Amino acid sequence: MKDTGERNESVLLRKVVDEALNARRKKGQSVPLTENSDHAGVRLETIESLLMHLVGHADPSFRIHDVCLALLQDILAEAYATRRLLWESLVYLNSATQG
Repeated sequence: MKDTGERNESVLLRKVVDEALNARRKKGQSVPLTENSDHAGVRLETIESLLMHLVGHADPSFRIHDVCLALLQDILAEAYATRRLLWESLVYLNSATQG
């Protein structure tokens, strides 16, 4: 209050809040990325290299997922076949004991 010469606390509080809001607005505004910027080329090259790195990892990842899917399908097919065999043997045993 000594620096501004204000006697009313509410006026001083309002000024401080306004300054904080203005600082937040300025901080929230991003600097647009333009081609004239010195760092724009470096940023684009970095993004491109990261994307190429991700694409390089995607192909082996898809192959691994393909193998995992094939193994899962085999396991499910064997479980289904085992369940059918057990059911048929139970039905056979049940009919043999009743007949």
